[in-house]
Amino acid sequence: MRQAASAHKGEKLGPEARPMFDAMFAATPAATDVRVEPATVGGIAGFWLRLPTARPGARILSDLAMSRPTT
Repeated sequence: MRQAASAHKGEKLGPEARPMFDAMFAATPAATDVRVEPATVGGIAGFWLRLPTARPGARILSDLAMSRPTT
């Protein structure tokens, strides 16, 4: 994934880059011990990624600008 993304490092990518982004993530296998749970927070659909080794109460919030329509 790092190799695929490096070709676009520093570029400002808009919504037209979504197919490339989706293909890159589809080609990246998930870790076997990560549990993916669909969720909606504040009306925005997403996923919780649950790791068995995570510290209780620890959180990482990621907002990908490519995932939201611009207004």
